[in-house]
Amino acid sequence: MLQDGLVITLNVAAMMAMGLELTPARLAEAARRYRPMAIGLAVNLLAAPAVAWLLIAGFDLPAAFAVGLLLCASAPGGKPGRCSPRTRAATSRTPWRWW
Repeated sequence: MLQDGLVITLNVAAMMAMGLELTPARLAEAARRYRPMAIGLAVNLLAAPAVAWLLIAGFDLPAAFAVGLLLCASAPGGKPGRCSPRTRAATSRTPWRWW
């Protein structure tokens, strides 16, 4: 019970911290440049689950693995993250910052 409350509290705090960092100017810029955002949404919400479905069908995975893979692929977020060589090269030169 306490652990659930802590997890929810920390998630809400992290989301609020990110939201407080967003200025109206940055929000307006994101609205003007909608194409990169649309591509990112399409990849996160359509392409990643589709690739997971193809992997599940192609490798005939057991049900437990199939459900786990679909859940991970369907969750929005940084799926490729640091896996991409281009992203890894760009982030390795700069120090990691949490803000």
